[in-house]
Amino acid sequence: MRTSLITFILTFIVTTSFADIGNCYKYKVRFELKDNKEITGFYLFPTFDDYFKNINSFDTILSFVNNSWTDSITIIETIVSIDNIRIDDRYYSINALPENSTIKICLEDIIRTKIIDCTPCCKHKKEPEIDNSYIGCSIAVIDELSNYEIDKLKSQRPIVSFIYRDCPDDALFRLVVLSYNKDLNKNDLLEIIKQDYCQKVNNSTGDYFENYNRFKDCLRNDNIIVFKYYW
Repeated sequence: MRTSLITFILTFIVTTSFADIGNCYKYKVRFELKDNKEITGFYLFPTFDDYFKNINSFDTILSFVNNSWTDSITIIETIVSIDNIRIDDRYYSINALPENSTIKICLEDIIRTKIIDCTPCCKHKKEPEIDNSYIGCSIAVIDELSNYEIDKLKSQRPIVSFIYRDCPDDALFRLVVLSYNKDLNKNDLLEIIKQDYCQKVNNSTGDYFENYNRFKDCLRNDNIIVFKYYW
C-alpha cells in the first residue's frame, strides 16, 4: 500500500501549477547550498498520509523527489493568504503565489536542509454567524493571479462572485469569477463567460493557453478577475 501511495504522490509533486492539490503539507524549509547560499522557502507536498505531518528531516521528501523523473525541486519563496473570500454561498481562504515567487533548486546543489515549520496546506473552520458557510482551501494555491489582482482581492470584496461549472467540454476544471464591475450583474457575467470562454476559448481552435490568457486580460480590463480551479 505504501508503494502505491508513493507512486500517487510522485505523480502529483508540485512544480508550478497549484490550483487544487487536495490534502497536503506545507513545509517551510531552509536549504544550504554548495555555493554557500541559503534559501528559505515553502514546499507543498500533496499526500493523504498523516505520516508526513511529523517527519523531522526534509531528506524524507527529497528521497521521493530523487527517485522520480526530476533533478530539481521547486520552492515557493512567498505565499500570500487571502482570507474569507465569498464565492457563491461559501467562504474560502485562498493561498496565492505572487509573480516570480518560485525558484528551482538543483538537487545536486543541496548540502543540507532544515524543516522550520510544517502545517496543513488547508485550514478548515466554520464561520459561526453565516449558515452553510465553509472556510477552507478547496482552492489551495493559485499561481495565475497577478500582483495587482492579489492586492485587489486582499483590499476589497468582489461585488459579484461565483464558480462557473457549465462549459460542456470542460470536465477538468471550473472558473472562479470575481467581479468588481458595478455595471455588470451576474446574468451579464454568465453570458460573457458562456460566449467568451466556453465558445471562444474552450472550444476554439488554436493554442488554448494563449486564448485563455487573452480572455483573462480582456476581463481584467473590465475589472473582473477569473482563475481556474480543479474540484
